[in-house]
Amino acid sequence: MNNTSALGRKVLLVILPLSLMPALAAASDSSLSVKFANDGLASSDDGHFTSGFELNWTFTPQEASWVQRLATALPDSLIGQADRASYRLIHQIYTPNNIERRALIEDDRPYAGLVYGGVSLYEDVPMGQWTQATDLHLDIGLVGPSSLADSIQREVHLVTDSDRPRGWQNQLGDEALVNLTVRRQWWNDIPLVGKQFSHGPSVGAALGNLYTYASAGYSVRWGDDAEGIPALTPNPGSRHLMSGHRGWQWYLFANVEG
Repeated sequence: MNNTSALGRKVLLVILPLSLMPALAAASDSSLSVKFANDGLASSDDGHFTSGFELNWTFTPQEASWVQRLATALPDSLIGQADRASYRLIHQIYTPNNIERRALIEDDRPYAGLVYGGVSLYEDVPMGQWTQATDLHLDIGLVGPSSLADSIQREVHLVTDSDRPRGWQNQLGDEALVNLTVRRQWWNDIPLVGKQFSHGPSVGAALGNLYTYASAGYSVRWGDDAEGIPALTPNPGSRHLMSGHRGWQWYLFANVEG
């Protein structure tokens, strides 16, 4: 690892916690969540998305906070105010299908580790029987050896006695990444069997050197009152809050997007 890579990682680890402190001090009605995804939960293959971890702090920003001032400074057609906001730290690992091959596999997804931090703004606007939910996401971080993805996967596979990944010398090099994502979902809520059934379409767009796309989809959800679906970033449908405050709560969800 060169000096530039080591310096970049140290700067990220120092800046991210410091950037959270002012907002956390001014936050109310907050929650901390941890999300983990791994292809081993559903398959024995390691190809493409292998694993991901997200630490997410969601809160209601006060009027004087910088995230609220940012939301009100943006065009009203995009977002009027931040009803909620969140900070997150993400680590993800991607590999080709054949991880036991040492040589470069040119026609498959390359080895890559991502580590980045993000901030999100959320707004909900009632529209008759529907609710318009707007999400804005900004992510900044890096891809490359400084993510330590190679070491993490090797150690995990050693402990779990899984196939040894042998091609990490071919991984993508260190590179900074910046991505901006916007998603708008419309929810229609209907009481159903003592719970709440919600459904509605969505549109989205992303711009950056991690993902650039336009999307459309449809989501359904049934269970206790909640916000969004608990997808793992960079999927922008990452709202995951339960609206109640006591007892065990749950909901089932499905989403299709293209």
